[in-house]
Amino acid sequence: MTRARGAVLGLAGLCVPALAATVLAQTLRAEDVPPRLSFDLSANLRQASNPDLVVTGGASDTTAALRFGLNYAAVTRDQDFRLGLTGALDGTGLTDPRVTLSYDRKGATSALGFDLTLTDDPVDLFEPQVQPDGSLSYGDLAAASGRIKTTNAALSLQTGTTGPLGFDLEARAFDRDYSQTNDPSVYDSASQSLRLTAHLRNVAGGEISLGLGAQTARQDDLVQTRRESRSLTLSYGRALDGATQLQASLGMTRAETTELGQTAAASTGLTGALGLKRDLGNGTAELGFELTRDARGPRSALRFGRSLKLASGEFAAELGFGARQGEGGAATGRLSWTQDLASDRISVALSRQVVASETDADSLQSSLRADWSHDLAETRRLGLTYSLSAIEGTGEGGATIDGVTRQSLRASFAQDLGRDWALTTGVELRQSDRDSTGKAEDQAIFLTLARRFVLLP
Repeated sequence: MTRARGAVLGLAGLCVPALAATVLAQTLRAEDVPPRLSFDLSANLRQASNPDLVVTGGASDTTAALRFGLNYAAVTRDQDFRLGLTGALDGTGLTDPRVTLSYDRKGATSALGFDLTLTDDPVDLFEPQVQPDGSLSYGDLAAASGRIKTTNAALSLQTGTTGPLGFDLEARAFDRDYSQTNDPSVYDSASQSLRLTAHLRNVAGGEISLGLGAQTARQDDLVQTRRESRSLTLSYGRALDGATQLQASLGMTRAETTELGQTAAASTGLTGALGLKRDLGNGTAELGFELTRDARGPRSALRFGRSLKLASGEFAAELGFGARQGEGGAATGRLSWTQDLASDRISVALSRQVVASETDADSLQSSLRADWSHDLAETRRLGLTYSLSAIEGTGEGGATIDGVTRQSLRASFAQDLGRDWALTTGVELRQSDRDSTGKAEDQAIFLTLARRFVLLP
């Protein structure tokens, strides 16, 4: 794990000084927009009945913390640089440090992007661990204390963006360190990916792309699990008419999982996709088929999507069905809806996806989030948020998944105190129901007093 984390930090160490020098040089130009520097400060008080979500015998606790955040932004016509430093002071000292850095620069025929996030968070048994692709980790902590360190870095480079020939380079590195926790069921993990794509434009009325990709993921478990994937993909896209777009791809992928240096599962074969997207005036409609592959073999999926532009909002939905060869399938889908009213705002997001877990078993991940806010006056607001996330096994893959369902309901009242001060108070109910341990509940009340100081306008 140390070697992988060192590689990630080494990438950051090479990029950050060069980026900082470029930014400083650019921001000194008189015609550029001046940078903006702000400092956020908040006092937080929370009383919870079972903050550790213990199934039986949970103890209540009252916590107080002073949170702070320093944010710097330098935005010009051709670049965007942002740096954020956040943390908290409580009875144990400095906690929850986080560093976020992003830099984007666009030229006439090229673009560069870099993102880096460093976190050192305490274990939260309610919040699921998130993978680099945004999926949830089924093997998150069931009972632990301590801290989790995470490093996430991404670099992208594009050249020839307007010419007949162009190239894209994408590199990512991710590292999660559990060494400061006391849970023996989780292991440090690291992953890296690299992809190079060449684009040929204005060929046969469209664009042809050829991509080479490589991914590596490793866990420091007892059998030193390592997953590797290599892919070659040929893609073609063109406009069939003024409202319809066609996208097609065909490729070859080799995926392998090794344990103690020996092959545990491997698959080599074709991958591909075919999709149509049509502009309907008030939104779009999409139809697509996709064939992917991992170490367990191919998986096919068919999906249909529709998006609508509403008078004061947006609506989008996607329905699909996916299955592995010789195994049962599962229905999937997404839905999002936002609506702005005179003094209210409503948003709903629903998702149900099948994701290959860390043990190559398929997990069914479902999530729901609903938000409602109401303006009582120009300076007073009510808010209500309900969220649900569930991870369960599909019965395929021969591995057992410790299913867990998490629910929370949060009601809040916010009051602006002057130009920069804000007061927020409310209640939150949380519930975690895990197959292996059972159900745990927590009720909490919270109070936050916050202010933003604009140091550079």
